[in-house]
Amino acid sequence: MDPANGPLYSLTPAQVSEKLVNAPLPSSAGPFGTLDVKGTSRKEGVVRYEASGAHARISRKASVLDARSDAIQVVTSCDRAAPSDVAAANLGTQITQNWFTELVHSTLQGRAYDRAKVDMQNSGAVMKNLPQMQKDAMRMHSEISKMESEYRESAADLENRAWLERDALPE
Repeated sequence: MDPANGPLYSLTPAQVSEKLVNAPLPSSAGPFGTLDVKGTSRKEGVVRYEASGAHARISRKASVLDARSDAIQVVTSCDRAAPSDVAAANLGTQITQNWFTELVHSTLQGRAYDRAKVDMQNSGAVMKNLPQMQKDAMRMHSEISKMESEYRESAADLENRAWLERDALPE
């Protein structure tokens, strides 16, 4: 048994799959936002949620682990694709991981989804990632400024060439 994998459950893999596939998802502020979500269970003890939209794709998986002869644990994993920098992408993954893990455990424990707990975890994830996100934003700003400067120089060069070519033409 690994305490990092969460609580122990006296459920079979089939019961875990059934509960999770049929679990109601929290409102749009939940682990998938406003994305279209489809829950599937292709093999006993493994449940996948696929969520997609115009700007992101999230694949979440809950898998049963045999912890003891009389109990199992359920671990969650995340694959998230969205256009963003490294730190922002890491933060997005951590936030959806927090939401999804709470969805899984609240469902299996038969209790209400604890939004306050998840909000606190997500606040910690933001604070942890904030310094790197600031560095990424400064780097991006610098890169954009450099590209704008290069564009202005190129436009000015083209304008100067056109001006010189007009002067060089016989009248």
